Amino acid sequence: MTTSNEDLIARLRQWDCKTVRDIVAIYQEFRLQAGFLDSLIGACARPETETAATWLVKHHVEDGQVQVSHAQAGLYYQNAVSLTQWQAQLHALQTMDHVALSEQMSTEVYDFVSAAISSDKTLLRAWGYYGLALVALQEPTKKVHAMKTLRRAAQTHSKGAIAVRVRKALERLAISPDSNELRK
Repeated sequence: MTTSNEDLIARLRQWDCKTVRDIVAIYQEFRLQAGFLDSLIGACARPETETAATWLVKHHVEDGQVQVSHAQAGLYYQNAVSLTQWQAQLHALQTMDHVALSEQMSTEVYDFVSAAISSDKTLLRAWGYYGLALVALQEPTKKVHAMKTLRRAAQTHSKGAIAVRVRKALERLAISPDSNELRK
């Protein structure tokens, strides 16, 4: 482990999981270092750093300046399905548009998004529905179940974060929320 990686891990441990200014300062300090994304992905596997690491992965990939390799994506999802903190789980769900899902991980990620849909946290449920659509795009055998689940969610949630994510999920599956296809 390099000193800069140890420094990054130490800084991630210190973050209070609230102050955006502090986590952005960590990002600015370490983002240009070689192996930054790999270090973050590794830190996702540690309960004491998973929330900070997933926040930074999300920030880094949403910036659009980084390409996540197939190997990095596989390791990221391998770590993501074992996250213990709900905030870290949320960050992982929110990165799914930016980190390609491999066929090898689709079953595990499907279980992960299914668990999120059952969460008592509204944002986890909302992003879980969206993640379900992304898994269904990768794994066509999951599409029928995803459509039924999203249909029920669209009928149950007409307002708020869940409704917005369900609509976006249906759009990703190219199904209108008012479509007859949804009623099947």
